[in-house]
Amino acid sequence: MPLERPHARVALAVVVALLLAPTAAAEDDAKAATQAYAQAVKAFPLPLAEAGFEFRGVLHLNDKTLGYAELSVQDAAPGAVGQWQARDHFVLKGRAVPRVETTSASLDRSLRPLRGTVQTSDPRDWGLSWESSADGFEVEQRRGEKGPEGEPVAKDQVRGFTHQGTALHTMAALVQFCRLVPAKPTTYATTVFEPGAGMEGKPALQPLVVRVLGEQDFQGRKVLAATAVKAAKEMTVLLVPDTREVIAVRLVEGKSKLEILPGDAWVMPARDALTAGMRAMLGFSAKQLRILDDVVHWPSLHARALAGASPEARERMGDIDTWRTRMLAAWNKQLAERPVAMMQQFIGSQKAQIKAEPLTEGRVKLTFPPMLRSMVVIVAPRHGAWHVVALPPRPKPAKPAPAKSGAGTSGSGTSGSGTSESGK
Repeated sequence: MPLERPHARVALAVVVALLLAPTAAAEDDAKAATQAYAQAVKAFPLPLAEAGFEFRGVLHLNDKTLGYAELSVQDAAPGAVGQWQARDHFVLKGRAVPRVETTSASLDRSLRPLRGTVQTSDPRDWGLSWESSADGFEVEQRRGEKGPEGEPVAKDQVRGFTHQGTALHTMAALVQFCRLVPAKPTTYATTVFEPGAGMEGKPALQPLVVRVLGEQDFQGRKVLAATAVKAAKEMTVLLVPDTREVIAVRLVEGKSKLEILPGDAWVMPARDALTAGMRAMLGFSAKQLRILDDVVHWPSLHARALAGASPEARERMGDIDTWRTRMLAAWNKQLAERPVAMMQQFIGSQKAQIKAEPLTEGRVKLTFPPMLRSMVVIVAPRHGAWHVVALPPRPKPAKPAPAKSGAGTSGSGTSGSGTSESGK
C-alpha cells in the first residue's frame, strides 16, 4: 500500500480552492446586489405626483418606425393612497387598424405589483389580469369571444404563483426604479413577475439584474445610464442626470432592437380634440401623408364611406386596407407641398379662431377660420388618442374660389373628398 504524500493533498486543496473561488465571489456579488435592491426600495418616496413621470416617444424597430409608445408611473387615484399606477401603452402602425397593447399595474411604494391587466385591441390575442394575495398571484387569461368554429372560449385560470414581494412589472415600473435609485454605479438584483410567461408554462418569476452605469455621453450630451438584464433581453434607460427626465429607452433581444425616442409634438398621438384637428390641417396643407395616416381613424372613415356608397361602389372600394391605400394615393396627387415649419407656425397662429362644437358620442366638430379655408373635421377619442373620424364637405364659399388657392386650399378642398373618393 503506497504511502500518502502530504504535498499532493496540499496541491489538491489549492486546486479546489481556485475552482471554488469564482463561484463564491459570484454568490457574494449576487447577495450584495439583492441586499442593495432591498435597501433601495425602502428609501423610495411616497407615491406622489411630483415623483412620477410620463414619457411619450416614437417606437422604432431596428431603426424603422413602428408606431408610438407611452410609459408612465403616476400616483394612483383617490382611494388607493400609497400606490403607484404604472402604464405601458404601445400603438403599432402599418395597417388601417393599428394594434394597441396596454399593460396597466397598481404598485405599492416599493414598486411591487398588486394587481393589473394586459390588454390588446385584437380579441384573438390573449388578455391577462392578475392580483396578488398572501398565497401568490392569481392570474386569469382571456381570449376572444369566439373560437375557430364560433363557439365561446372559456376563461382559463392559473393560481398560486409564488412571489417574494420584490417583483417589478411593466417597462414603466422598471424605468421608475432607475429614476429613483442613486446615480452612483451600483448593481441591483430582484425577481420580475411575468404573468404571460406563467400562462405559457414558463417560470412566472424571472431574475432581473439592474446596473446603474453612471454618467455617459449620448448624442453630445451627458446622460445617466442604467441597464436591466432579464433572460435574453437587455433594456437601457437614459435619463437627464439632474431631473431624471427620461430621454430614451432601448430594448435589445437577439438581433432585434426596439427603441422609444422623443418625437416631434406634431406627429405624436393627439391628446385633445383641437390638437387632432390642427394635425389634420397640417397634413392637408403641407402634404404630410404620414401625419394624415396617423391622425385619421380609418375604420370610422371607411364605415362612413360605405354608408353613403352604392352596392357597386362598395364592391369597388375593397377592404379597409385597400381603401386606405387608395385614399393616401389620391391625397398624394391632390395636395401641394409647402414648408412644414411655416405651416406649423401659421396654423398655430389661428388656434384661437378654431370653433369647437360638441356632438354626440364624445365627438367634436372643428371648424377652421376663413384664413384656413373653413375646413371642417370631426374628431373623437379612439385607441387612447384623438383622431379624425369624419371629413364633412367644407361650407361653399360665397364667391367662386380663385384658380390658384392660398395656404390652406389644398387641405380644405380635400376635406370633403374623404367620402366622395370612396364612392368612386
